[in-house]
Amino acid sequence: MCREIHFCKICGTSYGIEDHHIVFKSQCKPLDKCIYNHVYLCPTHHRDHRQGVHFNRKLDKQFKGEFKSKLKQLFTSEAYCMEDIKDKLRIGNNAVKSLCKTMWQYNGKYKTEDIIRTCMGGGKNV
Repeated sequence: MCREIHFCKICGTSYGIEDHHIVFKSQCKPLDKCIYNHVYLCPTHHRDHRQGVHFNRKLDKQFKGEFKSKLKQLFTSEAYCMEDIKDKLRIGNNAVKSLCKTMWQYNGKYKTEDIIRTCMGGGKNV
């Protein structure tokens, strides 16, 4: 059995690595399993009250900015159907249905700006 080794995105250590959701499940549950919505961090950079991403607004904004840039790379057309969204985000059927429930549909497709806004948690400042 082969287990993949992950490293902290900030310091490079492989000790005690934890999986961090960039956009929290409370902000966008359908992206729980989206590979682009995850970053590996050591316990210090994940949960430490001084250096951890959960307490460091600047670091949190950096990761969210990188995720938003990735979404812009993935979604370059004006609109997408549900199947395209599922394939691009590499999420399951139920996840894409749940994601799309929160967006308006235009001629059977969803606008890129709506997709990105929803994936980022749906806030005005996204």
